[in-house]
Amino acid sequence: MSTDALWRLDRFTRLFTTTYSGTPLEDAQNFICSCHEVLRTMGILETNGVDFATFRLAGSAKTWWRDFSLARPAGSPSLTWGQFSELFLGKFLPVTQRDALRRQFEHLQQGLMSATQYETQFIDHARHAIVILPTERERVRRFVDGLVQPIRVQMARSAGSEIIFQEATDGARRIELELSQGGGYGSDKRPRHSGRFSGTLSGGRDSYGRGHPPRPFQSALQTSHGSLVSRGSQPQYSDQQLFSSPSAPISAPPLRYYQQPRACYTCGDVSHIARYCP
Repeated sequence: MSTDALWRLDRFTRLFTTTYSGTPLEDAQNFICSCHEVLRTMGILETNGVDFATFRLAGSAKTWWRDFSLARPAGSPSLTWGQFSELFLGKFLPVTQRDALRRQFEHLQQGLMSATQYETQFIDHARHAIVILPTERERVRRFVDGLVQPIRVQMARSAGSEIIFQEATDGARRIELELSQGGGYGSDKRPRHSGRFSGTLSGGRDSYGRGHPPRPFQSALQTSHGSLVSRGSQPQYSDQQLFSSPSAPISAPPLRYYQQPRACYTCGDVSHIARYCP
């Protein structure tokens, strides 16, 4: 290995400190994806990628790679990164397991998770479904489809068709916060009543009591000026008449409301009653 290659290897091992030994508790997909990101950033994915990645193998994984290399015919061309990745995942992440993880991703929904928790789960599962999400647009579409209905509806109203994944996740968190604060983001919801009188009456209910019929006296006040409120057999003036200003004359009640003079039952004379009849 040349001096320049040794310098790149030293730099790679400083940036990528993870090792993989092939135990069931280790994540083979995460190892290969993380390694790929560092190698691509350094610009050595195809030139030194396979050699540097295998340098981070340990235990049974290191033994597997050594056996594979020794079994290859002499003079065989070096593996490309794509070939190595497929070979590595085929050994430590079988197709049946990858299919199961892919199905988990396809059925991933936000449910009771927060938008942030859903985003974390989405990113973690998406690496098992690279074929399903070949473009950024498909990635965004699948993320939005898994959101809960209120957030998904608001995203469809406010987000454009060409947003990137980071904009989609930021928008989902913002909408979730606004909905949790009762703002009804982008909705047509009317403001809730505070319990104070708004100045209007509804359903025939008045200040006398919610749901109770109007009191008789209040009903009588709905008559025109000059009308009487009947209580028993005695004619009474309404409040409007009794408390009107002097400039507003009070109309006299009709004569039929006055009592007739009492007459003597014996002789019929109105000047006295039967007790004093001569």
